[in-house]
Amino acid sequence: SLLQEMVGRAWILLAGVVFLSLGTGAFGSWLPDWGWFRKAGGWAEREYEGMIEEIKVFYKDQLLPLEEKYRFHSFHSPALNDADFDAKPLVMFVGQYSTGKTTAIRYLLGQDFPGLDIGKSPTTRKFMVVMSGDENTQVSGSVLMNDPTSQFRTLAKYGTAFANMFQMSTTTSPVLRQVSFVDTPGILSGEKTRDYDNIAVLEWFAERADRIVLFFDADKLDISDEFKKAIEAFSGMEDKLRFVLNKSDMDHVELFRVYGSLMWNLGRVLKSPEVVKVYIASLRDSPLEHKVFEPLIETEIQELLADIQSVPKSSANRKLGDMIKRTKKAKAHALVLSKLKEALKSAGGASGWWFEASRKAMMLDIIRNLQKDIYDPLINEYFMSQEDFPDIRRMQKSLLPEDFAKFEDLDKEMLAVLDDWMDHGIATVAKHENKKGPEGSPDFVSGGAFDGVMDSKSSFLTYPNIIMEEDEKEALALFQTFKLKEDAKLDGNRVKNEMLKSSLPKHVLQRIWKLSDVDGDSMLTLEEYKVVRFLIRRMLAGNDLPSSLPSLFFPQHEARRLAKEKNNPKKEL
Repeated sequence: SLLQEMVGRAWILLAGVVFLSLGTGAFGSWLPDWGWFRKAGGWAEREYEGMIEEIKVFYKDQLLPLEEKYRFHSFHSPALNDADFDAKPLVMFVGQYSTGKTTAIRYLLGQDFPGLDIGKSPTTRKFMVVMSGDENTQVSGSVLMNDPTSQFRTLAKYGTAFANMFQMSTTTSPVLRQVSFVDTPGILSGEKTRDYDNIAVLEWFAERADRIVLFFDADKLDISDEFKKAIEAFSGMEDKLRFVLNKSDMDHVELFRVYGSLMWNLGRVLKSPEVVKVYIASLRDSPLEHKVFEPLIETEIQELLADIQSVPKSSANRKLGDMIKRTKKAKAHALVLSKLKEALKSAGGASGWWFEASRKAMMLDIIRNLQKDIYDPLINEYFMSQEDFPDIRRMQKSLLPEDFAKFEDLDKEMLAVLDDWMDHGIATVAKHENKKGPEGSPDFVSGGAFDGVMDSKSSFLTYPNIIMEEDEKEALALFQTFKLKEDAKLDGNRVKNEMLKSSLPKHVLQRIWKLSDVDGDSMLTLEEYKVVRFLIRRMLAGNDLPSSLPSLFFPQHEARRLAKEKNNPKKEL
């Protein structure tokens, strides 16, 4: 018997060794291909390919089959494809008409874009996606929505009326190399309506956006019914919301009153007890007329720009967070449908339903008591949150035409896979937080209004404003004032002091500095400072800044140097 016991233990040990080796052996194909499960001794056997790729693999292999089985796409959100994962981060601008949304996008880009229309009356009638392109073009919504590779293909469910009010605008701004913008129609007030479900479309974009910037201004502090519905549709996305009191260039007494009124109105709409951050800004290139709060407005603008500038760096984490939310909602949806089927079957008894009218009446009764009879028991049994479950009113409306008997039974193995990813897969993906995507991919927005915001070495804002010199109008006169020769250079402190006298916003002066400091040494030659004076006068006259310094205005010695380098390129070692 001792020999038999030893042989038995040997067989058990051998079986265990074989089982552990199956994950990498030829016989391991029957195991689920979970990248985080199959490595003996730890998670993530598959080589890590980036956070986005890991999320994509989980969705396609594990979550999507459950969504399809329980019709998650017809009840809630459409299926995702590669474009949804690989698309550039989106920043969405929402607000009532004439609050400066389109002007803000133009200000951020530092240039115009196709389809730009700015005015006091409602001008933006369409949803416009502003993206990077090799040339300035416009693409209609119907084309975007019928492209199977487009991230906007699922918008087709909102019909032709919406397609006519949707378009994409492409331009060559360097800002759009790292991020895309979504300009939305002004929120309506009163009894006016649209031919499509505007709130549903806003929610669609919000689910895919990395930032949702809500605009207010002093003349439109009241939050209309449609605006309130839009904010409520963003429930659960509070981490994406940014609030901007735009057009804040006003008397300081009036600004205090406006700010207080806005905070009071927001408190009535937002469910969160915390006080939200509201950026006080004036997102335009023209100088501020009221100087009392100029330092505050400039600081607030810089904070907002820095927040938007960091969007690409945090985009992968945002997509991971969205996938976690989607996984919880898909699990809750599966539980609800299977519970509904079970409740209907239980109410019919062992003999089943004899009369169809009685069966339909019971389904209506279950729908009326959806929270008490379905949601609450599931929340208690599975230790889930109310926020994980579909909105009760929307779900009740969706269930009215459904036959509960046709729903699928609960697949516990599918739920176990999701739970396993929530418990272990997330930790494995988050552990590689610093490997979010392809090497060399930009992790912050640059160009346009963002130049210098995160550049501590050459940022115009970093120079201490301590020198109080007289304002010299001509560049040569300024050099003579400091007893500098024409081949000398002005240091940053002196240049900043002179530029500030123009009263232009600091972010505009930062761009002028970037354009003028051709050699990037944070000092200006006489020729470079002449360019500064020219660009300042150009801005004060109401003109735009160029996206790059035209060769016509290059300082002469720099133009000669660049020409020399072009004619005599350095040889590779």
